[in-house]
Amino acid sequence: MMALCCACIGIVTWHGSAVSRSVVPDEKPLEPMPNGDSLALLVKKIAAEGLLTDPANLAAALDMEVEFKTKVADIRHTPCDQGGRERQTTVTTAIFAPSWYRPTPEGVRDMKVPQFMSDKVYVASTPKLFYDLYRTSLCSAANEKVEASLTFGDVSAYSCFTPERLRRLIGTTYHTQHHGISGSSYLPPPRVDDGASLVFTFQMGAPCAVNVTIRQSTRDGLRHQRAFMKWRSCYDRARLDYCAAHPGTTDDSKQRMDRHGLSVCGDGWDAYLDREPFTDEPAPLYEVVDDPCGAGR
Repeated sequence: MMALCCACIGIVTWHGSAVSRSVVPDEKPLEPMPNGDSLALLVKKIAAEGLLTDPANLAAALDMEVEFKTKVADIRHTPCDQGGRERQTTVTTAIFAPSWYRPTPEGVRDMKVPQFMSDKVYVASTPKLFYDLYRTSLCSAANEKVEASLTFGDVSAYSCFTPERLRRLIGTTYHTQHHGISGSSYLPPPRVDDGASLVFTFQMGAPCAVNVTIRQSTRDGLRHQRAFMKWRSCYDRARLDYCAAHPGTTDDSKQRMDRHGLSVCGDGWDAYLDREPFTDEPAPLYEVVDDPCGAGR
């Protein structure tokens, strides 16, 4: 069983700006929506510049008064001396003072959002912000695992975003998901040590986007992508060598094959990350070998 694993993010760009594949030359100009257009450009800037992991610069970009609080997260990690990979996680959350992010005439007042396969209806009426930043120290690496997100909830009360407007304004790509949910996404090129994504979420039956979320993670950075690919190619190669030396695999021997791969290459790619240089080189395409011996067939 083979699965194509691509570490590179596919995005059509021209001089660093996202370009839609379906631009129509004679499109009519968009009607002015100052609040919504400013927010769309702002969240694209936050994603492109990777501001989520820098609370001070994030607050400045948002032009909001924000109180950040950091504490040790209530997450249990297996101790490093007992085979664990992570030492400790801290979490930073935010309290946002009243700001410009509130209902405006551009929005849809009390927009009804049907719930999938249910008679229940959610009413999107109060714009609100959610932020969290998780920093996890690793047992075997001098690096941190960092993950952050910022969500503009009930954004429809602030301004009515549609997939077509977002495509033309900031170059998003529309996609369907599941349970009546769809999204318009923008993926900026990954940076050396992290990458980000921006998604406007839509719910079937609602005319405007319900939420806007930006996510940022070190696992999407170029160094991390290259380190993972190097570890994974080593792991797959070691398991293939085991298959060649032990024909006729069974479920039990498949477990031994996996353990052999880990013994040769390590049980994770953190150590590979320590050795990875700080360069903009992208990770190569690689076909991940899920079942090299065919034991699961």
